[in-house]
Amino acid sequence: MNNPKENHRGYSILARENRPYLSRFIPRKKKEWAIAIICVVVLGSVLILQSGRTPHKAIFHAYFEPFPYPGTLLESAPLSVGYVNGQYDAVIEGLLPSSELARPGYEELVLGCSYLALGQEEEAIRWFTSLSTSTSEELKYHGNWYLALSHLKLGEVSKAKLLLQRISNTDSPWQEKALMLLKEL
Repeated sequence: MNNPKENHRGYSILARENRPYLSRFIPRKKKEWAIAIICVVVLGSVLILQSGRTPHKAIFHAYFEPFPYPGTLLESAPLSVGYVNGQYDAVIEGLLPSSELARPGYEELVLGCSYLALGQEEEAIRWFTSLSTSTSEELKYHGNWYLALSHLKLGEVSKAKLLLQRISNTDSPWQEKALMLLKEL
């Protein structure tokens, strides 16, 4: 015992009653390590608890796939091939210059899906919203499904839920997926 104030294990033997609880049981030289370990345990616990939550973008990616029928929608064969191969920039460049779309509604749907696949949700919402005034029920169904996914990806869960509830109360081809997605939210 080099220091008369410490016992053979390095613990302080003077004024134990006046010291914080931690200092009575942890040697002075190891307090920094003890505090660091406690911080790591607390931080790890927080991260583990948060990892149980499914982020909205992960749910979006589980449900999103571009509209599956491009061959019947696009007049141009290269645009159809580009859409199938995920070349969404080329599809957008090919469709946007035309002042009148050859197949209005369907090309808007393809444009919206292309923007959504590229991560341009605001632009996708613009195209999907335009389908809500369509006279075709089928286009409205598809537009609402992709509009709900767009809002979900942006983290606008309440808007997405509202649209998904509408879809689930119709004869939409997306009805089953909308019900599944509502359960996850």
